[in-house]
Amino acid sequence: AGGILGFLLSHFGYQADVEQSARSLTGIALMMTLIPALFHLAVGLLMKKYLINNEYYRDIQLALAQKQA
Repeated sequence: AGGILGFLLSHFGYQADVEQSARSLTGIALMMTLIPALFHLAVGLLMKKYLINNEYYRDIQLALAQKQA
């Protein structure tokens, strides 16, 4: 993650100890908002495939109880 962060900062033209350009400020804003939002959306779509409803949860509990008995 640190390497990706460094790559993105350099890609957007970030320079330490100077006033940041509009491009680097936009890049920082994107790294704090839009990019994480896209990853959260992707994870949410992947998790939609792995729903655990009440019936499935009871089946899991029953299987675990049978293993312990």
